[in-house]
Amino acid sequence: MAALVVTVALVLLLLLQTPWGAGTAAQLIAHYANPFTNATMHVGGAGGNWLQTLELHDVALVPTDAATDTTRYAHVDTVRVRYSLPALLRRTLHVRELTLAGPSASFRQRADSTWTLPALPPSAPTPPDTTASAFAVRVDAAHLRRGRATAQFYTPRGDSTLRVRGVQLAARDIAYASPVTGRLDTLGFDAVLPGSGTPLQFQAAGTLADDRFTLEGLRLASPQSDVRGAGTVRLATSPEDALDDIDFSLTAAPLAFRDVAPFLPAAGLNPDATLRLDAQVQGSGRLIELRTDARLSTGGSLTLDATATPLVPTDVEQPTPEPLRYRLDAQARDLNTAAFAPPDSSAPTRVSADLQVDLSGPALSRLSGTVTTRLFDTQVTGYDVQVPQLQLRFADGQAAVTGTGQLAGARIAVEGTMAPFATAPSYDLQTQLSDLDVGTFTAEGGLSGTLNTQLQLVGTGFALPAADLTAELDVLPSTLNAQRIDAGRLTLRLQRDSLRYDAELAFPDGRLAAGGQAQLTAPLAYTIEQGRLEDVDVAALLGDTTASALSGTFSLQGRDVSPAAMQLQTDVQLRDSYYGGYVLHEAASRLRLQQGQATLDATADLRGGRFELAATAEPFAASPRLRVTQGRFRDVDLGPLLQDTT
Repeated sequence: MAALVVTVALVLLLLLQTPWGAGTAAQLIAHYANPFTNATMHVGGAGGNWLQTLELHDVALVPTDAATDTTRYAHVDTVRVRYSLPALLRRTLHVRELTLAGPSASFRQRADSTWTLPALPPSAPTPPDTTASAFAVRVDAAHLRRGRATAQFYTPRGDSTLRVRGVQLAARDIAYASPVTGRLDTLGFDAVLPGSGTPLQFQAAGTLADDRFTLEGLRLASPQSDVRGAGTVRLATSPEDALDDIDFSLTAAPLAFRDVAPFLPAAGLNPDATLRLDAQVQGSGRLIELRTDARLSTGGSLTLDATATPLVPTDVEQPTPEPLRYRLDAQARDLNTAAFAPPDSSAPTRVSADLQVDLSGPALSRLSGTVTTRLFDTQVTGYDVQVPQLQLRFADGQAAVTGTGQLAGARIAVEGTMAPFATAPSYDLQTQLSDLDVGTFTAEGGLSGTLNTQLQLVGTGFALPAADLTAELDVLPSTLNAQRIDAGRLTLRLQRDSLRYDAELAFPDGRLAAGGQAQLTAPLAYTIEQGRLEDVDVAALLGDTTASALSGTFSLQGRDVSPAAMQLQTDVQLRDSYYGGYVLHEAASRLRLQQGQATLDATADLRGGRFELAATAEPFAASPRLRVTQGRFRDVDLGPLLQDTT
C-alpha cells in the first residue's frame, strides 16, 4: 500500500513538471482559492518544481459573465513563491520568498459613488475565535515590483483618472503568529493626479515588532507639496488593553490643495491654496494629546492644543472605567476661508476666534465643565460678526447656554439649556434679534427696513428622522420697505419626517396668514392649505407709496423640487382689491407645472370690464418659452390702466 502511495505521488509530481499538468493544477488552485462572487480567476501558465518553488504567469481576476463591467479588476504578470514543505510538519507555513511582478488593478466609480470592485459573499456573524491558530505563518521576504493602478472617479466633466505607476514594496521577517511581527523596508509609488497631470511621489517604511509599530518615515511629494511623517505606537495585546506610547508627528511644508482636491471633491478646496502644518500626537488610548500649528496661504493661522479621551463607549450613558476628559485651547487669527472655496468666489469668510473646552465626567452624557468661545474681527460672507462670549456651563450632562453678539450691527442674545450628548439630545433655547437692517442682506438695496424677532426652539434630536422639535418665531414691531409690521408669528412643528407650519403677519390695516405642511422624505411633498390676504398693502411691502389693498385666498400643492420632476399647482383668488387706479372686483388664476411644462389660466373683473388669459410656458428650458394661447377683454375702462383721468 505504501508503495502504491509513493508511486502515485511520484506520478503526480512528474505530471506537475509538464506544462499541461502544471497548468491544470494551477487552474484548479485558482478556482478553489477564488473567494469572490462576481469575478473569476484565470492563470495563463505555471512552472516551478512544486516541492520548493511555484511560478504562476498571466494571473487575471476578471468579472463574471453576469457582471455589467467587462474591465478586469486585477492582473499579475508573474507570481513567484519559494517555500519549505517540511515546515508544514511543524505546523508552520514557511514562505522563504514571495514576489509579485507587474501587478495592476483598475477601478471605476459609478454615478451612485460606489466602485467596481470584486465582491465577497455575505457571511453570518461568528463569535470571536479565542483559540490559537492551527498554523503559524512566516514570510522571510516579500517583494512587489512594477505595480500600477488606475482609479477613475465619477465626474461629468474633465479628466477624472488617477494613475499610479512604479509601485514598489519590500518587506521581510513577517510572522503571523502571536504577536504579529514584520518589517516594511520600503513602500513607494509615483502617481499622476487627475486633470492637472501633476506628478506625485509616495514613500514609506516601518517596522512591526512584538507589540510596537514604528513608522520610520513617510513622505508625500510633488512639485508643490512636501509632506513628511514619522512615529511609533505600542499596540494593544488584548481586548482589555489600549494603545500606548503614541508619538507621531506630521509636517507639511507645504501641502498644495491642488494635490488633494481630486480625492476630496465635496470639500470644495481652492486648488491655488496651500497649507503649512506642524502637528504632533502623543499619549495613549486612554488619554491623547494633540498639538497643531497651521497656516494658510490665503491668510491666517490656527493653533490647537487638545487633550482628550479617544475611546468612548457606544452607549453614551454607560460609565467608563476612568473619567472622561476633554481639554481644548484653540486660537484662529485672521483665518481666511478662501482656501476652502473656488478661486472666483466672492466675499469669503475671515475668522478670528478663541475656543476653550474643559469637560470631564464618568460618561459622555454626564460631563461637567465649561465650553467658552468668542469671535472678534470676523466677517462671514462679508458681514461683520462679533461674539464677545458664548458659554455653555455643563453640570452632569445638562448645559446652561448664555451668549451675546452682533451680526452686521444687529444685536443677538441667546439663552437656554441643552443636553447635547444624551442618548436623545434635547434643547430649550431662546434667541432674540434686534435692529437688523434688512437692506444689508439684499442685493443692490432691493429691500429696506428694520427687523426684530424672538425665536424659541424646543425639542429632541438634531437630524431626521430622529428630530422632534417645535420652533416659534415671533416678529416684534418691525418695518419692511414702507410697510410697518405690528406683530407676527411663524410656528414650525417637525416630527420625524413631517413638518407642519403656520404663519401670520399683522399690519396696521391688514393681515397675512398661511398654513401648510411638508413631507420631507423623497420625493418631497409640500402644501399651502389656507393662505389669506386681508387688506394687505402690497405697494408698501414693495417700497411703493401707491395706495393699495389686496384681499383674497391662495393655496399650493407641490411634489419634488427638481425642474424635470416637479409637479405644482397653485390657485389664487382675489376680491375687492385695488392698486392705485386699478380696481379689482374679482380675479382667479390657476398655475400648473408638470414635467417642465407650465400652464396658466386667469380671469379678472375690473370695474365692470373683464380679462381672460390662457398661456403655456417652459420656464426651465435652455431657452425659456412663453406662448399666449388665449387673451380676451371686454368693457374694460382703459383710463385707469393708462393713468388717464379723462
